[in-house]
Amino acid sequence: MKILISAPGFSIPLLLLFLHTAQAATWTWDGGAGNATWNTGANWDTNTVPANDGTADIVLNTTGAVPSSQNMGALSINSLVFTTAVTLQISGSPITIGAGGVNNSGGGSLRFNDFLASVSASQAWSTGGGSIWARAGVSVAAGQTLTLNNGGSTFDYQFDGTGGSGNGTVLLGADATATLATLTAFGSASLEIGTGGTGAFSLGAVPNNSTLANAINIGTRTGASDSFRIVASSSTITNNAYTFSGNITGNLNAAATNARGLVFSGGPVATTRMLDYTLSGNNSGLTGNGSGLNEIAVSDSIALIAENVHSLGNQTSNTPTVALGDNGGTTKALSAALLTSTAGTFNNAITLDRAATGILTVGGIHTSGNATFTGNVTAQNLGDNTGTTANTFNVFQAPGGTTIFSGTISNNGTGAAASVTSLTKSDLSNTTVGAVNRSNNGTVELAGSNTYTGNTTINAGTLLVTNTTGSGTGTGAVSVSSTATLGG
Repeated sequence: MKILISAPGFSIPLLLLFLHTAQAATWTWDGGAGNATWNTGANWDTNTVPANDGTADIVLNTTGAVPSSQNMGALSINSLVFTTAVTLQISGSPITIGAGGVNNSGGGSLRFNDFLASVSASQAWSTGGGSIWARAGVSVAAGQTLTLNNGGSTFDYQFDGTGGSGNGTVLLGADATATLATLTAFGSASLEIGTGGTGAFSLGAVPNNSTLANAINIGTRTGASDSFRIVASSSTITNNAYTFSGNITGNLNAAATNARGLVFSGGPVATTRMLDYTLSGNNSGLTGNGSGLNEIAVSDSIALIAENVHSLGNQTSNTPTVALGDNGGTTKALSAALLTSTAGTFNNAITLDRAATGILTVGGIHTSGNATFTGNVTAQNLGDNTGTTANTFNVFQAPGGTTIFSGTISNNGTGAAASVTSLTKSDLSNTTVGAVNRSNNGTVELAGSNTYTGNTTINAGTLLVTNTTGSGTGTGAVSVSSTATLGG
């Protein structure tokens, strides 16, 4: 519309531009058409198909014929509420979800099939006891955060696919669990673990030799629970190797007795396998208080491999403690290992706790140079959870390299098993530790004044005892295999 305003000596053309501002509106499913089809207007309370411009708030319920499998092409909505206990599969082109997010409150299964779910604005998803499955990944726009809230289900979220180019943030809320079938499902997004509770990324049937490149930030713990767990949950994973190349940051200070920080676990079927988890990022922003029992925890058939000197956190100050075994819990744990693949100095204190019939191992797989562990190694309760079954602390080094323990190796005096702790240098190839065969013909050096009370057995490679005070081999007997060397 053009309006001409005249005045003596001049005229002013004024263009009035009417801008239409899109307003959010709600479409509620009523199944009126009886054909369970999204794109039939009569199935909605408005008798129109929902707007496809990012403004629609969608409510799907059990009224009428419930939609179960929909191919809608490219779809852009503001929010989706799913109140039914059935399975809804949405297919087609990518779906874009606005600030309203997704709430699967009915306990059913909501599946975004074979295409990308795009998060255009900060929002929360909630499972309400059901599950949400993004089968082609999630792309979170730059500067935006997708919060995954706990819904009280043992299967909250699952993510497959390769994700998108978005480099926003995926925040795992307290006690939420996200199962990963691939390690690329979040594209370039950063992963963040919220304050308090137990957040877990569970590895499903992830292909061998996969890499999780996303940066990870861990929130402060508020109670006796894990901040962040990486658990191998699928029984199809057997002796696989995975790499975590993104930088890991956060403060792992223990907030309560037996609280744990960053946990790597083989999960419930760990007895049938041994997995390699390699940390290759610069994790110097990962800190602890240096005396916490369980700041970095490794348990149940996991070999945690440090690829650089900052893999295990800041090595200058507030260095996290690394715990192998059950880590202060009440159940027996299986074998676990902490290995370095590089020469360098690691200042982490190490605790050993409840290995059941498994073996707890610290050492190196590097083939040249020295890897030095300067922190003290303490056997908390090396045996089963009753303290009645003894076990061993195993040291290991691949051919060509040397692992040096310059701190003190000791028992802490609690539990019967702690008084019979043994130090064994043994062959950990093939079935015992890791996804690849390893031989133990390198050199291990004990440079500290050690007080452990068990025996010392050298059955492979070379053990050097170079302490300048006290006893390098504790108070127990020392035995040497005919294929091994003891020196000093």
